[in-house]
Amino acid sequence: MKFLLFSLLLSIIMVSCTTKLPTIDNFTVKPLVIEKGEKVYIHWDVKDAKIVSINGIGDSLMSTGNFELILNQSTNFVLKAINDDKIQQKQINVQVIEKIKEHT
Repeated sequence: MKFLLFSLLLSIIMVSCTTKLPTIDNFTVKPLVIEKGEKVYIHWDVKDAKIVSINGIGDSLMSTGNFELILNQSTNFVLKAINDDKIQQKQINVQVIEKIKEHT
C-alpha cells in the first residue's frame, strides 16, 4: 500500500514538473505609428498555452489569431501566454499622433 501511494505521489509530481513553457512564435502589431482614429492590425501565434490574452482584445483568445482595432490613444499591447504556472509575455507599443492638418 505504501509503495502504491508513493508511486501515485511520484506520478503527480512528475506530471506537474513537466508542464511546458509556452512559446510566442509570432506577435506583430502594424503599423507602430498611426494617426488618431486609424486601425492597427494585430497578429499572434502561440504554442503550448492554456490561456492566451492581449490587453484590450480579450482574456480567452485562440492560440493563433488576427484582430483589427481603431485606436484614439497610444497603447501598449501585452500578449500573455500561460500554461499552469509558466508564463511568457511580449509587449508592443503603438504611438498614436494627432491627425496632420493639410495646408491648402
